[in-house]
Amino acid sequence: MVDSLHRSWSGFPDDWIRPLSAPRLSTLCRCDIGFETQSRWARHWNLCCPDNPSLASYECDLCGAVIGRKDNLKRHLKTHQY
Repeated sequence: MVDSLHRSWSGFPDDWIRPLSAPRLSTLCRCDIGFETQSRWARHWNLCCPDNPSLASYECDLCGAVIGRKDNLKRHLKTHQY
């Protein structure tokens, strides 16, 4: 896993992260979001990546959308109110 202090790539399968050829984007997560730096990818992975199996996810009962954080689910539910 990514150590929050050292930002190491060790421990991740090769198909989870891969280098990009596009300018300015150096890392592409397995969820197909590109990042300029390894630290930005690590923040994404640890906080909100839908492909991270260790993160809790919340499903909207109204539309089935999967949301990574409970506060964001509450905000999402407001989109269904008239």
